[in-house]
Amino acid sequence: MPYIKSEEREAIDDAALALARAIAGKGNGVGHLNFAITRLLVYWLKKEKLSYASINAAMGAMDCVSRELYRRVAGSYEDVKRVAHGDVYSELFSRWEK
Repeated sequence: MPYIKSEEREAIDDAALALARAIAGKGNGVGHLNFAITRLLVYWLKKEKLSYASINAAMGAMDCVSRELYRRVAGSYEDVKRVAHGDVYSELFSRWEK
């Protein structure tokens, strides 16, 4: 979960904002984002000492980040688009109701 204590957030927020500003709008934005995330993981793994446990922790954190992004952002965005453009699953659901 990304929900750390508020007093622990400021330094991380400042660094994350600086990083976002450094990579936003660069040529291949997704490539720059991928690079930034990869470098963060590399630096973290070096500090934690490379081991199965640290690799597993990093992979688990990345999985949770992905799931939380989908749950909080992508899911809500898709709900708005579903209402605006129509549900592509409506036929499937209506068949179950019969």
